[in-house]
Amino acid sequence: MSLSYPHESPFLHGTNLPAVGDYNRSVVLDTIRKAGQISRVEVAHLTGLTAQTVTNMVRKLIDGGLVQEQGTVTVGRGKPRTAIRLNPEGRFALGIHLEPARTTVILINLAGEIIDRDLPILPDDSAGAIAVLARSAALLLERQGIPREKVGGIGIAIPGPLDAGRGTVLDPPNLSGWRNVRLAHDLESITGLPVFMEKDVTAACHGQTWAGNGQETGQDYIFMYMGLGIAFGTVRQGQVYRGRTGNEGEMGHIVVDTSGPACWCGQKGCVAVTCDPRSLVKQAEKEGLFPGPTGVNDPQAFNDSADLPLLDGAFRSLCRRAHDGEDACRDLLVEGAGRIGRAVTILTDLWDMDTVVFGGPYWHLMEDIYLDRVGQVLRRRSVLRQVHDFKVLSTTLGGDLAAIGAASAILDNDLTPGSSPGMSGKDHPAL
Repeated sequence: MSLSYPHESPFLHGTNLPAVGDYNRSVVLDTIRKAGQISRVEVAHLTGLTAQTVTNMVRKLIDGGLVQEQGTVTVGRGKPRTAIRLNPEGRFALGIHLEPARTTVILINLAGEIIDRDLPILPDDSAGAIAVLARSAALLLERQGIPREKVGGIGIAIPGPLDAGRGTVLDPPNLSGWRNVRLAHDLESITGLPVFMEKDVTAACHGQTWAGNGQETGQDYIFMYMGLGIAFGTVRQGQVYRGRTGNEGEMGHIVVDTSGPACWCGQKGCVAVTCDPRSLVKQAEKEGLFPGPTGVNDPQAFNDSADLPLLDGAFRSLCRRAHDGEDACRDLLVEGAGRIGRAVTILTDLWDMDTVVFGGPYWHLMEDIYLDRVGQVLRRRSVLRQVHDFKVLSTTLGGDLAAIGAASAILDNDLTPGSSPGMSGKDHPAL
């Protein structure tokens, strides 16, 4: 006899009590979103709601412009039934990914599709930068003719640490001029839209769960964020875990090479000084793989962002040469992938996960080398290799993942029952 566990289903269950109509409406909408196209009968079956309750909720969602009838579906041996699906134009959200190398502002629809994008150049001072971000958001809405009442708000993905409750950026590495900045509050004051700020890796997890539904990740996985810094996120039972303060995912001081360089934390061979782009460029420089000095600072120079253009160029060159067949460059990246594999092994064993998804701004540069190597390390080193196999995947959402996630966190907060923390400032109007 086989047992089925409730958490294996991505669909939420509602209640037929009359006092929780808004919750049931969210449950029905979430079920329709995840299914893509579905009949009312199937919604009732998946949610545990009565047919009459589902009919009432669907009518309200259609009246609100969030759901539309389109086509038919066949359920069992009965006649075809009217299909309902999400109305992508029913709600929109803006997403900002503020990263050291590039800032991206996007506009997404309810299906998580990017419909417009801007790449603003930010000044060094935070006040000026926030004003530019506000103008960029307004530009996208104006360009697409989106009325304000259809916009859920603005989501921001930014490197930690941050104080999510106060919407304050504390002191992120590689982002100079952003110490103790009330980013969410100030941007909301200018735009008049609700603003939600999230750590970049957590936003990436939101993007993967909201817009990456077609990917076979299941409901439980580790997400590895590969940017100028390296972090991880976790998704359990389809819900993004944020940690107590919203700063979950710091893994820089996991030791992956006991003979590696000293870290400013006092250990040797941490992820922070052996695995990120700065560490790999410095290792390549020491091995004579560049014709001269790169100008890239040592990994121990914590929070130094003065050399970021040089670092970006040097790391891209290193990856390109590895892909073009330079064995020494490829060997260096394979070695780096092995260290990441050891870190991933620790994380999957701790969380009892069998699926790892990689993404982030620099992931596409190393994907072809890292995917196989990380999988090899997992299958050789994991304690749980005797229990299950592992899936190591690349996100299907590309380099815009964190921006998509920041925007989808707004939609998730607005439309999904009990999923996300509240936004900065005033509550968003009810549906």
